[in-house]
Amino acid sequence: MPVLNVLLKQNLTDAIIVVTRYFGGILLGTGGLVRAYSAAAALGVEEAIPVTVRLYIKGKMRFGYERYGPISAALAAEGAIIDDTSFTDSVEVSFRIAEEEFQNICNIIINLTNGSISPEKTGEEYFPEKI
Repeated sequence: MPVLNVLLKQNLTDAIIVVTRYFGGILLGTGGLVRAYSAAAALGVEEAIPVTVRLYIKGKMRFGYERYGPISAALAAEGAIIDDTSFTDSVEVSFRIAEEEFQNICNIIINLTNGSISPEKTGEEYFPEKI
């Protein structure tokens, strides 16, 4: 309960804290154990970097070199994260973007390329973001 109370006071969810006790059973007494567990949990929370997890859509598209600048600029402007770029006879870009923004970036790319390029959805994955 002392560890859970620390999480509740900080309004943290989907988190776990493990406190390992090597010594301090009956010598600390009940109050001492509660303080020790609470202090250890509070120190852990203080040093942790809280994150939230958000669903991202993964996508890719292939296009000619002449479109690389405008497309990469559009992706950056909309908050997409480019995971990989392959330069061969054409350019292939793999990216991820927040779920709620995927359709918007598709529309932007379609408009930017007069309908010749449409991003392909390749999957979805949760990624952590700092709070």
